[in-house]
Amino acid sequence: MLFCAFIINLFSAASANTNISNALHNMCTLVIANDPIALREKIQKVKKNYRLKLQHYYSGISCAGNSLIRTALLNNANETGKFLIHKLPRATLLSPEPDGRTLQQWIDEKNLSDTPISLTLTNRI
Repeated sequence: MLFCAFIINLFSAASANTNISNALHNMCTLVIANDPIALREKIQKVKKNYRLKLQHYYSGISCAGNSLIRTALLNNANETGKFLIHKLPRATLLSPEPDGRTLQQWIDEKNLSDTPISLTLTNRI
C-alpha cells in the first residue's frame, strides 16, 4: 500500500512538472513578440496556479540559450524587456546568468548599452 502511494506521488510530481513546463512554454515567443500584456497574464497565471513568482523560474527559462531579458535585447522587444526588469528583484538582475556573466556584463560585451532596456536596467540596479 505504501509503495502504491509512493508511485502515485511520483507520477503526480512528474505531471505537475509537465504542467508547469507547458505553462511556461511560450514565454520566449511572448518576449520576442514584444507583448508585455500577454506576458503579464502568463506570469499571473503561473503565480495563481503554481504559486511561483517570476524570480523562482526565470533562470530556468532559456530562449535559444539566452535569458528572457537577453532575448528581449536581441529582438528589440523594449516593452517586454523593461517589464521583466521591473518584475525581477535587483538580486536576480545582478546575479550571474548560466554563462557566468551578469546581465550588465553581457550588455557591455554586446555593445547594447544605449538601448531602452539597458537604460532601464541601469536605473533599476
